[in-house]
Amino acid sequence: MKPKLWLVPVVLASMVAGARLDRAFFQGTPPTPPEPPVRVDTASGTPKLEEAKTIAVQADHPEKLQPPRAAPARALSRSTSAELGAAAVEALSIAKGRGHQEFYDAVRAWAQVDPRSAAAWAVALPQGDARNVALKAALSHWAAVDPNGAAAFANSLPSLRDRLQAVGVTAATWAQTDADGALRWARTLPDLPTQQEALRRITLCLVESNPPAAADLAASLRAGDARTDLLAAVASAWAKTDLGGVVQWRETMTDGLDRRAVLRGLASVWVQQDPQAALSYVSGLDGADQTAVVKSLFVPWAQQDPAAAFSGATALTQEKARTAAGTVVAGIWAQAAPVEAAQFVASLSPDSMQRDAALAVVSSWAEQDPAGAAQWVIGFPEGAMRDKAMDAAVRNWAESDSVAASAWISELPEGQVRDTALSAYTRGLAQTDPSVAAAWAEGIAEPALRTRALEQVAVDWLKLDPPAAKAWLEQSPLSPDSRERVLKPKKG
Repeated sequence: MKPKLWLVPVVLASMVAGARLDRAFFQGTPPTPPEPPVRVDTASGTPKLEEAKTIAVQADHPEKLQPPRAAPARALSRSTSAELGAAAVEALSIAKGRGHQEFYDAVRAWAQVDPRSAAAWAVALPQGDARNVALKAALSHWAAVDPNGAAAFANSLPSLRDRLQAVGVTAATWAQTDADGALRWARTLPDLPTQQEALRRITLCLVESNPPAAADLAASLRAGDARTDLLAAVASAWAKTDLGGVVQWRETMTDGLDRRAVLRGLASVWVQQDPQAALSYVSGLDGADQTAVVKSLFVPWAQQDPAAAFSGATALTQEKARTAAGTVVAGIWAQAAPVEAAQFVASLSPDSMQRDAALAVVSSWAEQDPAGAAQWVIGFPEGAMRDKAMDAAVRNWAESDSVAASAWISELPEGQVRDTALSAYTRGLAQTDPSVAAAWAEGIAEPALRTRALEQVAVDWLKLDPPAAKAWLEQSPLSPDSRERVLKPKKG
């Protein structure tokens, strides 16, 4: 492919924009945002930046980028900033359908010669995956060779969104070679969001080489979801090499949310190394901590050995945590082997754990085989549990294959099971075909259940097509009081 010489002005405009930023840094004035690099078509006067923007918008989602590698041959054959910038735009134009690795390499090659122009060009692209890839490629190299320059550029960007991304890339790269220097810079950042993002990225780099320092840094962040997630991530990474160190770290904490965040990270790793030891540790905790760690402990365990995981769930000392764990395991088990999971749950003693686990099995099973799930539910003892399970199975079925669901219901004998199935069927159908749902609801034999089903159909119908719903209400079998409830629902 021949070099696109019209792109030279595009790149030169980026270089001018980078120079403008340079002056702003050293003169102490507010930085001027880099002007988008453009090339004007002499015939139409249309800025050709739009072509690059269109390409960027259409580019596929980036694949996982590999570690930096040698610049591609097309980039190595060009040595000036303008030529390398043209190569970057050329790589962007062919990124669609191939992932972004070649584009990433081309921008990085440009950054090796002129990082400021490469970064300014990346910022001028429209928001999207290609822009994110370009900014990461430019700044990761720049921060590796000139962290102070990259940091100044990142912090000068006027958009908070751009600043957060640029500061994050700079901090992560800087911390790999000079964590202390990166920390000193991060703590001088003028606004809290970018400071916290820089500290978060530095923490994630530190956790591999110095877990205790990473733990202290994570705990120093402002309270909130970001710190909570970071504490869990640090605990998970640290636990891979030192379970005891994480346990001791957790014991020094006084904040309950922090302790639970660390517990989640710890349990997710421990259960994969020694599930029984992890279970023993969790069983000695209070009820709130046991419940908080259910997913972290039992999701990976159930994916590996659902029977053992369910047995472990029954060993928890707190009822709420025990029931939650059983529900999690049953749902995961049913995704892979619904009949096996159903048989296991049926063998449990009738209590809250069995009830919730059975509902979890039905929900998972119905996503794959609603007929099988519904048939299993028919065998449940009469009561609220069977009604809930039937609703879960048939409602899902009505949404995915209403014809098959209606045929199955038609074969059921008159009685409570059929009425419950009909009620669930109309709830699933009402959001897409309310007129048909209303006709089926009228076939429910039990008067109170029929009224509730018809009222729910009317409510859903009013959201889809108010005139048609009101016309149906006028001639429906609903009483005047029922119509009033539908048309004027009580608030709260």
